[in-house]
Amino acid sequence: ELQRAGLSVSCLGLSRRAAAVKALVLWWWLRRSRPTIVHLFRLGSRVFAGPLAWAAGVPHVIGRWGSFPGDRPCLWRWADRLSSCFMTRAEACSRAVAGALRCNFLPSRLEADAIHNATSQGPPPSGSRRRARRLLGLARRELVVGCVANLNWRKGHEYLVRAFASVVSAEPGARLLLVGEGPLRETVERLTRELCLTEEVRFLGRRSDVSELLPALDLFVLPSVTEGLGVALIEAMAVGLPCVATGVGGIPEVVVDGETGLLVPPRDPEALAHSILRLLSDPALGRRMGRAGQRRVQQRFSVERMVADVERMYAASLGTEGPATDLGGLPEFPPSGRPVAGAGPGAMVSSHVRKHQGRRCGDPPRISVIIPSLDGSRGGNVPLLLSDLAAQTEQDFEVFVVIGVRPNGRARNVGVRQAAGRYVVSIDDDVRLGDEHVFENLVRPFEERSDVGLTGASQLLPLGASALENRATRELPRFHFPVQERLVDTDQVSHLCLAMPRELYWQLGGENEEIPSGTDPDLRQRVRRAGLRVVVVPRTWAYHPAPRSLRRLLATCYRKARDSRWVSRHFPGLALDVPAGVGGAALQERPPAWRAGRLILAVMRGLLEMRLLFVAARLAWAAGWLYERLFPRPR
Repeated sequence: ELQRAGLSVSCLGLSRRAAAVKALVLWWWLRRSRPTIVHLFRLGSRVFAGPLAWAAGVPHVIGRWGSFPGDRPCLWRWADRLSSCFMTRAEACSRAVAGALRCNFLPSRLEADAIHNATSQGPPPSGSRRRARRLLGLARRELVVGCVANLNWRKGHEYLVRAFASVVSAEPGARLLLVGEGPLRETVERLTRELCLTEEVRFLGRRSDVSELLPALDLFVLPSVTEGLGVALIEAMAVGLPCVATGVGGIPEVVVDGETGLLVPPRDPEALAHSILRLLSDPALGRRMGRAGQRRVQQRFSVERMVADVERMYAASLGTEGPATDLGGLPEFPPSGRPVAGAGPGAMVSSHVRKHQGRRCGDPPRISVIIPSLDGSRGGNVPLLLSDLAAQTEQDFEVFVVIGVRPNGRARNVGVRQAAGRYVVSIDDDVRLGDEHVFENLVRPFEERSDVGLTGASQLLPLGASALENRATRELPRFHFPVQERLVDTDQVSHLCLAMPRELYWQLGGENEEIPSGTDPDLRQRVRRAGLRVVVVPRTWAYHPAPRSLRRLLATCYRKARDSRWVSRHFPGLALDVPAGVGGAALQERPPAWRAGRLILAVMRGLLEMRLLFVAARLAWAAGWLYERLFPRPR
């Protein structure tokens, strides 16, 4: 197929024997063909071909990890870690694996991009369920549970078989199909005999027609002890099957608990049995979860999306701009907009409207999205952000891109004055949304609780982040905030992506239009003074870049320090110290002597810990603060 597309394909035909000859052949081929990028997909290729590609002078060597590095035997694990020293970028199958790679496995200079696997499998054709059951010899009304996985310790078949003993007690006609081979097959078969389940549990072995067998199932189960992502879950969801799985590794990135399936703790047969019985006894719930799973696969795990993510990673490696992205139904941007009175030449508001099918003509939208932007593009990110909005499951919204209005507090007020939605969502123009559930997750707490006034998303680095950006997230506060599993009260809620009721927004007086920075802590403090909580919502994140060069990083720290000093001079009540991490609220700014002493201690601690980027950033901050104190700008 690649050759038909006009691409050159070379198959070296290397065997497992004669390692020295194989290495020489591969090195010679790489030297002759001179590829720009070598992409390595398995453990053996990373360990064997990674050093050879480096030795052959390949400028970009990318390794992909499809599982956690700690799942391998010790010798292979150390060999894998050593081979990563020859790579220029790492790719992981999930955010969970990417996090594990960054944590004391990869060299500190190496980035780890999370790019999900994809499937081209679509909804099964009409009659496929009947044909699949006939092929397997199953009755039309039998309840059938299936699992597709290699029979090894990582997949947890033992716990599934033990759970199925309880399932059969409640549903005597239920059947379990196990597809796959592995070293633990005899062990699992012996357990099946001990539990008297030989009639109910069938071992189908390795099959090449799994896609044709899946429609025969009523429920798919993956009881893994550890899992990088769970491709089998993606394929099962693609054909409309509800899923029960353990909430380990990257599985929660595939299965949304309570929406596309149910998640249970690992190594817990009782919880596994309870969830299986819940879906078997409620076919309507299973069908609803199956349809939601199909939509999720189409939106998040399509081949087109994976290809686009890989292209962006390649473009980031080469230092070029990523590919254009379809705006998903929103108008081409930037269109003409309405001018803003008194905001200077070029200032305007561009609006887009998404109409929900259930909303009558003339009804206000549920959400109003405000995006302040100086030029309406931000290096081409605004059109990509609009494509993220178009992919949201919550489609009852309007969008206002406020162009050329400064400062940002005033730009947001300009947008909200024209908004009609019940909730206001503010997004920075250099942000990308993490998934398609951001809007619904941000507004859900307002409708379920009365004590929440401001919600925000977690902050992650985007795909293709540079080594400097990754280091900045480790050494500097507020460049990164991990995804949470529950509502968390924190001062990490910021305008990169936040939401609040529009009525509350104006009750609090809107944004401060005079200060150049510090609108985040000011808004959070006013919400708390109103007796309401400021929270980061669970399983919700946005990608926000850190400065991409040392010069930009130091310039950002210098500028923010000057703005902070300007605010403390002209608006002393708004000068706040913001804590990093979870919990805590902003406090009034300390006296200059106290701040100087804290800075000296922080720099000394950074030097002792060899956090040189942190030290440089603190010194740049001190320089900006001191310059503004000595040569103040007029109000």
